[in-house]
Amino acid sequence: RDRGAVTLGGSTASGTSPLGTLGGAYSYAQAVSNGQVVGYVDTGGDQHAFSWTQAGGMVDLGALGGTSSHASAVSNGQVVGYAFAGGAQHAFSWTQGGGMVDLGTLGGTSSQASAVSNGQVVGNADTPPVYDVLTHAFSWTPAGGMVDLGTPPGATNSSAVAVSNGQVVGNASDTRGGVFHAVLWTAGQAPPCVGDCDGSGDVTVNELITMVNIALGNAQVSACPIGDADGSGDITVNEIIKAVGYALGSCPG
Repeated sequence: RDRGAVTLGGSTASGTSPLGTLGGAYSYAQAVSNGQVVGYVDTGGDQHAFSWTQAGGMVDLGALGGTSSHASAVSNGQVVGYAFAGGAQHAFSWTQGGGMVDLGTLGGTSSQASAVSNGQVVGNADTPPVYDVLTHAFSWTPAGGMVDLGTPPGATNSSAVAVSNGQVVGNASDTRGGVFHAVLWTAGQAPPCVGDCDGSGDVTVNELITMVNIALGNAQVSACPIGDADGSGDITVNEIIKAVGYALGSCPG
């Protein structure tokens, strides 16, 4: 039975109708919540995030100073996605009252938001470049800003793809092997800050030196147990790289 479905292309069946464009050739839907559709649309050369409702039609959500933006998800009127700012891709949150807000990064150059629930935005962002660019899952709230969710032992990269009632799910991998594993992050459980040997909440130069000495066999792992993130009994180059990233940025949690 035809229930009056709405499509993005031209009319294809009785009761269907297009959502339209913003002067360009195409539009693409990504998500819907309570009748609000979001995605991206050709504006006649650029792509902009849009929000569509039955009452208000298609609305251009703008960008972050660049020419392009994409909406990925929507919940209770809050739209999230990514837009280009200063030549780099940044996660954004958009609301009717506040407009488009740049959520920043984790000290690297880019970020993107994948999902939102009850004001909590999740996605992934670059960490400070150390030897190699690493990407970590993040959680963002208006009160706490962007928080690095880190990676499980043995992994160097992670991304968050969904969130519900404070629980965040995503995937993590080792840069070298590229093998992905599903991950669940639970509110209140911050990942360990690799390299924070004294538990002070940050990683210092002296602690990095301690980790290097352990890796070279000049000190015991007991001098910095938290540096041995994968529990292998020694400290690897990847664990030192992760610690340097926390030293340049901040510990998760």
